[in-house]
Amino acid sequence: MAWTAEAISNTFKAGSAVVVLRFTDGTDTLDEVYRSTNPTAEWIPKTARDRIAQLTAAKAFSITPGPITPADPDPGPDGPHGRFIHRMRLLTDLKAMVDLGVLPADNLRIVALTAWLQGKVAAHWDRYTG
Repeated sequence: MAWTAEAISNTFKAGSAVVVLRFTDGTDTLDEVYRSTNPTAEWIPKTARDRIAQLTAAKAFSITPGPITPADPDPGPDGPHGRFIHRMRLLTDLKAMVDLGVLPADNLRIVALTAWLQGKVAAHWDRYTG
């Protein structure tokens, strides 16, 4: 059976709307308290929808007991591609400043950044043309 939600109570305490929702799938049932100082008409329906999606995924989750091989580290924004993207965006912003007359086109930092990007674009090309 699919998860359902039901409002059990709706009170006002210490300046907040306090709603207790009961979630059940026919087998498992849980009550959860939600608070808001700025409730809207969509607050509880959206909260129920999102929580039902979480409960559905959590109940369907399965993993075989035993050793786990950790995932590779996330390179994050400081990895080589993140640095390339950051500098490419910087050059785009600087070009706008050149177009507006704020910076000269032959600014040494812009020239150096352009050269750096030209030297790295081949390593990142596949991500764009994939």
